[in-house]
Amino acid sequence: MLSGVDPIAMNRAMIANGAYQAGGCPACAATFDIARFMAHAPPILDVTNSYPYAPFPAASSRRLVDHLKAGGVAVCEVDINPNNATHDQHFVLAVSAFGSGGVDNVVINDPWFADQSTIAPRYGLTLARALVRVIFYGDRR
Repeated sequence: MLSGVDPIAMNRAMIANGAYQAGGCPACAATFDIARFMAHAPPILDVTNSYPYAPFPAASSRRLVDHLKAGGVAVCEVDINPNNATHDQHFVLAVSAFGSGGVDNVVINDPWFADQSTIAPRYGLTLARALVRVIFYGDRR
């Protein structure tokens, strides 16, 4: 979704460039830097720490909202099943944000459901509870 390439072509490019982990998780991405092998993909600006069992920091949430409101995009790690005690890693594409005063929300394109939704309440009651990690991307080259 991020690169504007159809999923089959992206999968082929990822396989050809060693972008998947080997061993126990062969379908897990080994990199989020798709600009390494897709020339028109946006470069990574920054990656936050991971908070799978704690609320996402308010300053990082605010940064994500500001980044999206300024026209940026980000990949967000979430827990696909936030109602159990384990962290079940899943990634969504954050495309815009709305709200203010600590009641912000993020609009996502979700490959699991093949739809567009909001990150909260789908993956947590609040933005801070839904986010685990954020990969910020810059302008397309």
